[in-house]
Amino acid sequence: TIFTISFYQLCPIWLNYLLNILALLTYNSLPAFYIISIMYSSLPEEQDFTVIQKLFLAIPVCAAGFLIITTPFTKAIIYFTAEGQYKIGSAFNTLIVIGFVYLIMVIVYGILKRKTLRTEQTITIIVYTVTTIAALIISNIYISLLVPLFFASLSVLITYLSLDNPSEYTDPIMDIYNKKAFMYTTTDYFNSHKSFIVLGIQLDGISYLNETLGYNNLNKV
Repeated sequence: TIFTISFYQLCPIWLNYLLNILALLTYNSLPAFYIISIMYSSLPEEQDFTVIQKLFLAIPVCAAGFLIITTPFTKAIIYFTAEGQYKIGSAFNTLIVIGFVYLIMVIVYGILKRKTLRTEQTITIIVYTVTTIAALIISNIYISLLVPLFFASLSVLITYLSLDNPSEYTDPIMDIYNKKAFMYTTTDYFNSHKSFIVLGIQLDGISYLNETLGYNNLNKV
């Protein structure tokens, strides 16, 4: 989009619209997907979002998507002159407001759930918040630079690195939850300040079976 906007004489207007709409849709959907990933990863097992939460998360990003997709007809977000020059529409700041709504969601959720969030999740929230604010400040000073897209990609990278691999919580041989899953679950219970019971089962004779059958044969058993 930087190239097509700068050298608009070489690019058809319809292609410029298409590329910029794709860029805007991608960039403006990131905050929604980010807060959803953070909230979903901290939900108790077999629990889903409530209807109110789903509406609260979906309405802003759907409104932004509608404004972006219809901008070739409404010229609300961006538009191109007859000569092909790039212009900002009257409702462009609406996208910034929607972005701030999700940013506030991330900050509030991080504060409310600070005791249950893992260290990686806390770090990603801080990085996302700082980079988003920095991007908005820089982009308002240097309008010609598409800085928010760079910071958005950085936030996505940080988020991706913080995601859990489900296999890390499962024993590959027994196909049951392992010690890491146990520690993660009990931490949630401790932080909730609710009473709970831990039941431990000890299997005797495992060492003898290991010595008699061997590890490989015992794993099959």
